Amino acid sequence: MTAENWAEMHGYPERHTNLHTDLFGCVSAVKLRLTEAALKESLNTYYQEHDRSARDPRLAIEKEGLVAEAEKILNTLAFNPENNESWGLGDETLEERTVA
Repeated sequence: MTAENWAEMHGYPERHTNLHTDLFGCVSAVKLRLTEAALKESLNTYYQEHDRSARDPRLAIEKEGLVAEAEKILNTLAFNPENNESWGLGDETLEERTVA
């Protein structure tokens, strides 16, 4: 995804559930009418490993709830990102450094 599309989406939605964040990211992309591009076989892709343990205090969500929430997003007239303008450290001033 381009940086511009990621910014328009406001990143992955910060939700009340600890599951299916990627699904709601895809729903947001569909709502914005973003399209998928197939990469050439020689290009690398990366996966960010993350802990899926039960230590996360957020609630899990059942399939019916997933479908209902996804339909709600897709059936609204305008795209309304769940994250506000301060998403992704938006309220922070970060020092920029060049590392050689």
